Amino acid sequence: MQTLSAPNKAAKVKLARNKKKAARVGDMTVEELKIVIHDTVVESLSELVDPDYDPDEGLEFKPEIAARLEKALKEKSRGRPMAEVLADLGISLD
Repeated sequence: MQTLSAPNKAAKVKLARNKKKAARVGDMTVEELKIVIHDTVVESLSELVDPDYDPDEGLEFKPEIAARLEKALKEKSRGRPMAEVLADLGISLD
């Protein structure tokens, strides 16, 4: 029986280069599939162990998205009151 080892560095580099090409699992080599599975397991375990884990940490928004978010945060109106929405929908919490 073959034992699975951590993916090697060369395969990781190849996978990074071929990410756009390998749209299907059937297009990946065994080593590339191991990398995808390994990275997915590590990310999942990190999320379970560390509730503050953020896989997007360090990434930046595109300037237009950042501008929209800043504008939304500065606006005083944050939507409609829940009671108003419920009334419009004919929903009563009583």
